[in-house]
This record gives sequence, structure tokens and C-alpha cells, in this order.
Amino acid sequence: MGASDVAALTVLGALLERSLPRIADAVADARRFDRETVRALSGAWDGGTFRLFLAATAATPRERERRAAEALELMAGRDAWCRAWAVEQAAALGYPLGERLPPAEPSPSSSDGLGRAAPVTYGTPAALAAGYDLRAAEVRDLRVERVGTRLTGLLSLSVPRARRTGTAPPEAARLVVETRDLTEVRFDSDDLRGAALDAGPDGVAIGIGAHGMLRADAATLRVDDPYRHPPAAGPPADDRAAPRVSPEPEERLDGAARVAATLLHAAMLDIRAAHRGHGADQALVRDLCRAFAGAGDYVPAAGSHPAEGRRDFAFRGLTAYWIRRGGPALASWFTTRVREIADSPYAPEAARDEARKLALPPEPDRPPARAPSAGPPTSAELRLAAYTAERTAGGVRRDASATFHLALPPHPRDAPDGPWRLRVMRNDGPAALRLRTEAFQGAARPHLTGGEGTSRGLTLHEGALSYSAGR
Repeated sequence: MGASDVAALTVLGALLERSLPRIADAVADARRFDRETVRALSGAWDGGTFRLFLAATAATPRERERRAAEALELMAGRDAWCRAWAVEQAAALGYPLGERLPPAEPSPSSSDGLGRAAPVTYGTPAALAAGYDLRAAEVRDLRVERVGTRLTGLLSLSVPRARRTGTAPPEAARLVVETRDLTEVRFDSDDLRGAALDAGPDGVAIGIGAHGMLRADAATLRVDDPYRHPPAAGPPADDRAAPRVSPEPEERLDGAARVAATLLHAAMLDIRAAHRGHGADQALVRDLCRAFAGAGDYVPAAGSHPAEGRRDFAFRGLTAYWIRRGGPALASWFTTRVREIADSPYAPEAARDEARKLALPPEPDRPPARAPSAGPPTSAELRLAAYTAERTAGGVRRDASATFHLALPPHPRDAPDGPWRLRVMRNDGPAALRLRTEAFQGAARPHLTGGEGTSRGLTLHEGALSYSAGR
């Protein structure tokens, strides 16, 4: 393993410092809304926030380094995105995180039925056809999304096995194909039965029904089929050693440090929820990133005091500073979160006392209701289209549903050159959806019909997106 003059705690704090502005940039304008960045970074800090505080408050430099290095390795191990990002950022700081991680698990040559994805290669279609009847496949879910300049896709199929045996469960297997850099999209919700897979020098093509198609430069395939790899039988229950249970990181924090850590963790959870695309969350995410900016430097500094009283004083001041920086925009958010800590039966008494002592900001007056736009939006850019087919699961029938993310120009009361906002449209129930590649080619005038509680329709780019609900 490579040696480094850079402390792991310094790197861990720097990763937080670099995460917040990147998240803010990912939600700054709906035309560039990057759900994957929001999901990955906020998810990494969902697990990493308390570990940062735990490392910062360790009693000795050696223990701080050990805890911080462990936190870095756990964050980088979440998924391939986090690994690549954390290794790159740490390397820029002179910390050889990549050398300290176990080798990345190699992708198998074909998906193994355990839910692990593998690249689609020339041999994948034949290997898949040997085990599954793609001609009888049915679409479960489709998602096409613009991420930056790339068009990405996900297709989930319910597929019966090619050979039936007495031991196979009656449920069909689930195949999930994820594509990057889609070049062609053709989908019709009235044409969901049957699928085909082809891979060649020009990329990957997935046929959907009789006329549908997803074509991309590359794709991965995941097969979820427990029949292919049934769970291995373990030793008898009496022979199993009792698992060693370690306390969760938050359970090892108390007092003012616990309050500060809980607030930052709550912010990461609310940021993570924004990756689902609710338009109102854009402003909240920007405000949270602004209020907590600098936390990667301030937390290690506050935790460095050897005396517990000085440490609590530093974290108490840091929390008050965050509340002041939140201003009126986050007054309600901080008030709610602090009161949750004060009233929580799970928080230690010292942490609840600290929360009760905090000076909370006055609740701002409720802003006047925004005047509605003069009419339907004159321009919209499709960022995401998702469809879930009607299905019966566990004896319960579930309606079909469709979700659309539209980037809209600034509200008429806002500056005309301001960032675009995100509008989410979702409908449950019978519907017809037709989608072509051209629907994602920039902004166009949308045609909307219906309203709340009634059938809705959406047409964009002269029918490249055509949706009608309540048929």
C-alpha cells in the first residue's frame, strides 16, 4: 500500500466539501438536472456523515486516521460511481485511496442470475436464448432519461424460462437492460409482448414487441432468477455463531456533536429524496448546500479539541452557524429537524438537551401564493419518460403508470434569464404512451389536456411523445 503525507480525515472532509457544490450544480437548472450525481453523492454521505463525525471526535490522531480511512473505503465501496469519484478526488489531494481498496469485482462474462449486471457482448443473445423465451417476454418497466447530453435507458422484462421443470417456481424471471448513449427509441404501450436482443459492432439493439426498439452504443444486462442459483443451505441454526453486532456510528456520538451530525445527515436524506425529481426540491437542495458549505473543514476542526467541554462548545457554535446561514429559506427546516432531535426517544439525553438549548430562528411569514401562469407553458424540454405496465403481484392488481419530468422556463414572476424549473407529471391508470427519440431533442411547445383529477394528455415534438390517460 502506498504511503501518503495527507491525512485520511483531511481527505474525508475534502470529499464533503467537493460534494456539496457538485450537488448544487446538478440541480441548478432543470435542463441539466443530474439525478445520478444527486443520488450517488447524497447516498454516500447518508452512510458517511456519522463516520466523519466519529473520526473527527476520536481521542487520538491514530484513531482519527483509522476511522477516517475506514469511512473512505466504505464510501468508495458503495458502487462503481462512488468508487471512481472518490478515488479520483482523493488522488487529486495526494491520497492513494485506489491502492487501499480491494480490487473491483470483475464483471462476469454473462449475467449469473444473482442480480449482478454484466456488459452485453456478442455472445450474450445466444446465452440468454438458451435459458429464456424472449418471444414471450413482457415489458414491466421502461425509463428513458436525458442525463447531461447523454440519453440513457432502462428496460425491465418479465421473461418465462425456456425449459420448465418440476422444481422451477412458476414466476417468470426478470431481465433488466440498462443502456448508455441511446441512439434510437421507439416504444408503444400497446405493443409490450415479445423482445429480442442483438449485439454487434454497431452496438446493442433491444427489440420491444413487434415494432419497438432501443438502440445504444453499449448496455448491461442483469438477470434476477433465484431458480438458477437457489440460496445455499447454511448450517443448522444451533451451529451458527451469534453475529457480532457493532453499534451504529450515530450511537457512538453524543451531545452537541450528535446534534450537528444528525442535522447534516438529515440534509443528505432530503437531498437524496430530490433525485426522484420533485420540482419543489430544487430550491431546498440549493439552500441546504449553501447552509452546510464548509462543513468538511469545520467538522474536523470542531472535533479536534481534546477537552470534551471545548468540543461541545465548538459543535454547538457550528450548529448555530448553520442555522444562521440557512436564513429565512431554511428556518422551518431547521426548526422541524431540531425539534425532532429534542423529542426523539432514540437520541441520548445529552443530545436532546443540546437540541432544546438551541436558539431557533423565527418562522418566516408564509409567502403569498404565486399567481398561476397565464396559460400552459409555451416551451418544455423532456428530461425523463417512464412507464410501468399493469401487473398483478402477490394477488394484488396494480395499475399502469407513467411519469414525465419536464424542464420549464422560469415562472413569469421570476427573472426571464433565471434557471429553468422542473415539473413532474405522474398518472396512474390505463393510458396510451408512444415515445420516439425525437421527443428528447431540445425544447418545444407542449400540448397539455386535462387537469387535476381528470384525464391528462401530453404531446411534444409533433407526436414524438404522445401520452393520453384515462382511456
